[in-house]
Amino acid sequence: MKAKSTNRRLRLAARWGCAALVAVGIWCMASAVEAVEITEGQLEGIPQFVVRTEAATWYYDRPGGGFSRLIDREGRDWIAFSKDPLSEFPASAAAGYRGLPNLLFGGGNPDAGAGHPGFDRCQSTLVGPDTIRTESLSGKWAWTWTFTETTATFTMEKADPDHAWWFLYEGPIAGTFAPRQKYWGTDRAGPRREVPDHGNQLFDRWQWIYFGDVAVQRVLFLAQHEPDDLPDTLWYLGSSEGGAATAPDGMVVFGFGRGPGTQPQFRGGGQRFTVGFLETGVGDQAQHARVAEMIEAAIAPEPATATRRPRSIDLWHGPQQTFGGRGEPQRWINVLGNVAPWSEVERLTYSVNGGSHQPLTLGTDLRRLAAPGDFNVQRAWDELRTGENLLALAATYQDGEELTAEATLDIARGQSWRLPYHVDFAQVDDLQEVVQVVDGHWRLTDDGVRTVHPWYDRVLTLGDSSWTDYEAVVRLSVHGFTPPQRGPPTFNVTHMGVALRWRGHTVDGLQPSRRWYPLGAQGELLLLPDPPQCRWRVVLGAGVVTQPGPAVPLTSPMWIKAQVESLEDGRTRYRFKNWPDGGEEPPDWGAEAHKPPGAEYPSGSLCLVPHNADVTIHEVSVQALTEAPAGGRPQPK
Repeated sequence: MKAKSTNRRLRLAARWGCAALVAVGIWCMASAVEAVEITEGQLEGIPQFVVRTEAATWYYDRPGGGFSRLIDREGRDWIAFSKDPLSEFPASAAAGYRGLPNLLFGGGNPDAGAGHPGFDRCQSTLVGPDTIRTESLSGKWAWTWTFTETTATFTMEKADPDHAWWFLYEGPIAGTFAPRQKYWGTDRAGPRREVPDHGNQLFDRWQWIYFGDVAVQRVLFLAQHEPDDLPDTLWYLGSSEGGAATAPDGMVVFGFGRGPGTQPQFRGGGQRFTVGFLETGVGDQAQHARVAEMIEAAIAPEPATATRRPRSIDLWHGPQQTFGGRGEPQRWINVLGNVAPWSEVERLTYSVNGGSHQPLTLGTDLRRLAAPGDFNVQRAWDELRTGENLLALAATYQDGEELTAEATLDIARGQSWRLPYHVDFAQVDDLQEVVQVVDGHWRLTDDGVRTVHPWYDRVLTLGDSSWTDYEAVVRLSVHGFTPPQRGPPTFNVTHMGVALRWRGHTVDGLQPSRRWYPLGAQGELLLLPDPPQCRWRVVLGAGVVTQPGPAVPLTSPMWIKAQVESLEDGRTRYRFKNWPDGGEEPPDWGAEAHKPPGAEYPSGSLCLVPHNADVTIHEVSVQALTEAPAGGRPQPK
């Protein structure tokens, strides 16, 4: 093995010129100390670059573009990737989920898996005596790793502008999975010994983090060079059911730029991260302070030139918003936005027409409030006067500074949302004039209205409580989605939903309210990584669900038809179907469900509800059922 390694070094010297290698003191036989030695190797049949330094041995999966092993001086493997099983929840927490930096994720990203060991999505080459460069097979992504005796520094050179990414460490701290024996610390505090799991993941803003074991005098640190205001996450995932604390094996999950709902946050290139070992344990705050100095020295002087997100209150639909011009589709008026930087805000309050200030909950709440700093002002129509109302927002920051913002809410009352109704979102200038936004950040594009931040129910509603029997046809495109996972915010399901006979969230003591039922019914086109497995289900209310047969596989764009009808026997029938744009509408319904007489709401509005899905809604047509044609889609009005 040693002879093979030497031969490899001589071949590298011949390629670059031995004089250049001698100048940096590595690889050539004439060098006094091999500070960084890169050779070729294998792991489970996968070609690797094996990087040997004073502090560690790194195994870099060449076709995967990520580290599969990180072995310290005493032989502990802090990653311990294995490709069997590669993608099986939760068993792969002891095998294929592990890696660093595990960059690209998501069913809608054609490069998903790049940057992760075990996925053949990349090609990696040596571009210097201490540098590995990786490019995705698509050519849209490229990054480098540069090594020193104690660290490895990642630089994202090129990133696909259409997809976000994150930087993850997933592996067993100090080579074993024993969460109660581990600790961690960040630039905010440490050492800490909490054991958050999949159901209560921690989210915060961290510039660096370290991990250690109480029996090991060594910590692994990860540091981000350029500060930002994006969410990061930390939790433990066991390899068996029942929670991380009792699992026989598993890993810690830490992610820079990994937001709630398994959402990547980084976009574009230029970001840098450094990973390395520090030869010390951390048992108290004094040791934490010394480790903090070492980590901050490793990423200096970049903080001096870095920029942070300015303080702001962003009202997503502007300082002048209209409600009720066509009717009242739900019991609430919602004003949405974000306050930043979230980590510096002590509290956010609002008042209406000079009244007393009321507190606002700030995201993320793992449901309606998606990103950190998101807020949703929820007021009943009767709490506002007809005509102009002044909404005043006040953010108090931790240093005592107060930032204010105002919005004028123009309220119309007594209007009835007339049928038939049609809207082509590509022709719309003001979203609030054609629908009411209930949840989420949306933007108008040349193709329609699109979710800015896919997450838990993103909701647009139209119509009013007088609508009884009607049919809606929606043209939309699904660009991508978060695969369903246990816990928030997917709660085991990802879908494009259409709700019928809805009147708004029910008061439940939370701000904003979370309880989405009662309602008539919601048809949900369930989105799954394998498109032919996508199916319809109908949710009839709390705990009442039917799940009929398969739906047409996902296409982009597609049509969805939804129908609610009162039957002669007193029951209400709900039906749903979908088909590809340009194709023939199927004669049969993809899903059908019934409610007994007198169940919940006899009337209500239409809701469009992408749940953890990146969706563009192109157009919507709604007609009273007596006006709807027997076949085909309603004609635009």
